[in-house]
Amino acid sequence: MDIKKISEDEEMALYKAAEEYQTSGIIKRTCPRCGGKLQYIGNMSSYRIYCEKQCGIVFDLRGI
Repeated sequence: MDIKKISEDEEMALYKAAEEYQTSGIIKRTCPRCGGKLQYIGNMSSYRIYCEKQCGIVFDLRGI
């Protein structure tokens, strides 16, 4: 698997992590790829979620 591509399951886990951050301000979920801590950068309409362990998982979403 290409390190930059994420699977559908990983994508859903990252969407849930973003939702969790936007509602509570923290992410309790771990990286679906390596179990590391997920980081959130952005606001409510555009954001990036990535693993602090640099396993290659990065998820960007841009709003309007």
